[in-house]
Amino acid sequence: MMECIVYESNTGFTKQYAEMLSEAVGLPALPMVQAVSKIPRGTEIFFLGWVCGGKITGLPVAEKRFIVEAVAAVGIVYPHPDVTAELLKLNKLSCPLFYLQGGVEPKKLGYFKRKILSMIAQNLERQENKTAAVWDLADTLRIGGSYVSQANLEPVISWVKGNEVKE
Repeated sequence: MMECIVYESNTGFTKQYAEMLSEAVGLPALPMVQAVSKIPRGTEIFFLGWVCGGKITGLPVAEKRFIVEAVAAVGIVYPHPDVTAELLKLNKLSCPLFYLQGGVEPKKLGYFKRKILSMIAQNLERQENKTAAVWDLADTLRIGGSYVSQANLEPVISWVKGNEVKE
């Protein structure tokens, strides 16, 4: 049975989701840096990590130390089944994966990451037949913004509560 929520957050969006999930399901949430010293190896956890270059940050460490029952990847793109499929493949996951749209806080990122986000925004703006979602994402990449919401987290909450009942 899952005993803890462990997360790796860079600019705070993954932390927000971890804290919301903790409150909703009654499990403690710890950042990875604390979890490695406070939680015994082999403990069953739910892991949340932010996406960078298709990789879920912190996941390899979590998988080495704990039993990862399920994962939520927090990224900036709009949720789509293709995003989840690609993350499953790139991260070689065999457990359930949820994708949550997080946000961007450019002021909390280093120069290099800000530059990459700006280039991605430029590429989005060059696309033909842009949708409102594409324009919104381009703006978010440049000036920042948050998509974190309780509604986004509902499938994760349902899964965790359902998993506790089965055990």
